[in-house]
Amino acid sequence: MTVMYMDEGLDTGDILLQTQDRHLAIRTGATLHDRLAQIAPEALLESLRLLAAGNAPRIPQDQALATYAPKLNREAGRLNWNEASRLSSERFALIIRGRARSLSSPVAI
Repeated sequence: MTVMYMDEGLDTGDILLQTQDRHLAIRTGATLHDRLAQIAPEALLESLRLLAAGNAPRIPQDQALATYAPKLNREAGRLNWNEASRLSSERFALIIRGRARSLSSPVAI
């Protein structure tokens, strides 16, 4: 999870604080949501402590690593089995885990 300064862009501000999740590779969309809800309050408090003490870092983001993630909607939960057949099993597993929350009513096309 990243806490960042606001600037003119969308999620482009300098990094103030980052935390790592050693179990990220096995999380689903739902478990990631729940884990972020657990760690966000402490990250916010730590960020405020750093700011109040005057020693909060400003780490520029590497824009070469930036990707755009569109807002998810119900359509994002649809699985196109024709497309899925062209993916590796590892990639397909990642897609399933990432969409787990939106697949409460799975739809195949």
